[in-house]
Amino acid sequence: RELLVLATLLLHTREGGGIREASPASDAKSQQRPAEDALEHVSMVAQEAYNRWIKTRNRDDMLVAIRHQEEAVKLAPSSWQFHYTLANMHYSIANEKVAEQHARKAAKLQTGSLQEKLLGRILVQRGKIHEGIPHLQRALELQQDDAEGWYKLGGALFEVGDLVSASRCFFTAGALSNVSLWWLSAAHTMAKLKDPRCFSLYMASIRSDPRNLDAWKDFSFTLSNSHRAKDAEWASRKTLEIEESGDNYFSLGNSLLSQKRYAEARQVYQKGARMDPLNSGMLHNLGFSSHLSGEPFVAINASLQTCKLYLNDGERGDLTSHTRRQGPMYVTGLANALRRAQEIDLSVDVLRSLRQPKPDVNDKQVINDNIRVDDLELKSTIQRVQKRLKRIRQRLSKKQEEDAFLSQYTGESHVSMDPPAGKQSLVPRAVIIYLIGKKIEHFLDLLDSLHSLKINFLDQNPYPIILFHEGLNQTQMEAVLKHYDDVRFHRLDKEFLFPPEHVNFSKVPKIIGGHANVGYRHMCRFYSGAMFNYPLLEPYEWFLRLDSDSFILGRIREDPFKVMRAGRYIYGYMGIGREDEYLTTGLWNASQEYMRERNIFPEDTALDRYLEEGVWDRSYFYTNFEIGHLPFFRSEKYQSFYASLDRKGGFYYYRWGDAPIRLLGVTMHAKETMIRRFHEIPYSHKVYVILP
Repeated sequence: RELLVLATLLLHTREGGGIREASPASDAKSQQRPAEDALEHVSMVAQEAYNRWIKTRNRDDMLVAIRHQEEAVKLAPSSWQFHYTLANMHYSIANEKVAEQHARKAAKLQTGSLQEKLLGRILVQRGKIHEGIPHLQRALELQQDDAEGWYKLGGALFEVGDLVSASRCFFTAGALSNVSLWWLSAAHTMAKLKDPRCFSLYMASIRSDPRNLDAWKDFSFTLSNSHRAKDAEWASRKTLEIEESGDNYFSLGNSLLSQKRYAEARQVYQKGARMDPLNSGMLHNLGFSSHLSGEPFVAINASLQTCKLYLNDGERGDLTSHTRRQGPMYVTGLANALRRAQEIDLSVDVLRSLRQPKPDVNDKQVINDNIRVDDLELKSTIQRVQKRLKRIRQRLSKKQEEDAFLSQYTGESHVSMDPPAGKQSLVPRAVIIYLIGKKIEHFLDLLDSLHSLKINFLDQNPYPIILFHEGLNQTQMEAVLKHYDDVRFHRLDKEFLFPPEHVNFSKVPKIIGGHANVGYRHMCRFYSGAMFNYPLLEPYEWFLRLDSDSFILGRIREDPFKVMRAGRYIYGYMGIGREDEYLTTGLWNASQEYMRERNIFPEDTALDRYLEEGVWDRSYFYTNFEIGHLPFFRSEKYQSFYASLDRKGGFYYYRWGDAPIRLLGVTMHAKETMIRRFHEIPYSHKVYVILP
């Protein structure tokens, strides 16, 4: 832009074109000459001041240039070139309102590509994007090979959300001039459209400028989001070759973490944290990778620093809405690190700082994003953790790394809630169920979950456990049995791990919502209905389901199986969440279709509580702790509902979850009096905590 202005000024002074156009008509040449001399003088002074501004970027130089250019406009008011140059000068120092006035005058005096493009750019800059786009388009009609014009038009279209058109403009700009930034803009826009052609465009940007840091960083981010962790690692390492920074170490650590290379990720995060000790996300991931790679004290310390950063930001008033939402995750990260180091009492104290949402007017407690951190409670707990840090470190350092990491598997709990009670009589044909995937973090969580369940419930109520799994090895099974010996391991049969034949697998997305791969959707389908007809469960009448990261935080004072039997309940739950709309595509329509066929009227059932103006409000039961009467779930009415949904294929096409299906399937077939909420059991699952 600056070169264009300079060229325009040189054109006026060297060729005098603007002088001839701007000269007033006069019959006397003696009167014309002084006017021409004055115009030439002010143009020359404006040019000299502008040249100084280009070198110094001193605003005063630009103001001198503008003042003399304004004199030139007064002397030659019909010169589009002078108006154009003055508009450009004002635009250069962000005086966009005046710039717009002169740009409009220039475009009105004479239509041309330069005038239309400048006016379009100024309008876009002023937020008048829809008004500016037609001017940019007209400029390109007049000069189709203007690469910068295509780039500017692409930027405007991107701002109004027309990503397809924007990507075409950016691509055209890159093809015309091979500028790295323009290829990058095309790639970034294609990535937002989830178009796989974005990867070749990133490479075009990098070939144009191999040291374009923004291109490498955006490329790495897109590869990571596309679950191409190995390629993301390669791109992240390239960014570090160009610039060693905390952010770039963070990116590399994330790609290693997603490949389950926990020790390497920890080392990378540690380097990044030394360069950027205020990056709370990096410290949180350092804590997570540390306890998965056998460094429990590093995990505690990193998680502690994360929470302190969170509190410091809050005290300074620097908390963004995003950081505020991350707060509960940081708190549970510290609680998990303490729990795995056997500091159970401190872990529970940390969780006490999480405040759960209050029930609404209909006595519904919707969890999801409504959990917040009590900053004063967390600050007080952190002080207690810091006082005990030295003792924790000494205790952990006495053992070998492996023993320290696995100490919680055989160690005694630090919590002593009540004196041990004698074993109680059990509800016949009752069983506890877990299902575990292949990730190491799930296995480690399971061991902690079993430990907390044993000391707080199973020691007095030794119910059997069935552990469904996808491939635990012998060593892992032995570690489980060290906690509790009445565990039956069962690897899920293949027929329960693959979609039914009517599902068109070619139309099944590989990932939904950034995390739900096909394996996750197998699990949703299994828990929604297939589990209840599994042969292994045939002898049982009652089930209690827990997730691998479900933790009992204190003594269960009353056997929930007995509570269910005595109250003649068919289902028990702890909390209610609200599902994201995109994960329920077609689910309510399919449920309504089923109810019409069966003459079920929601207002006559427990489902009525979860309707807003006759439409399901997307509530769901938190199924990470649920207890139920198996005859109900094996009944024709529940199984027919499940089968009707299964035929739609929604588990695989849209990631219908077992939690919303459980709420719909139970409440449409039951009265409120048949459902029990358990709010008296000390419990946590991720950021959801109950501490009566």
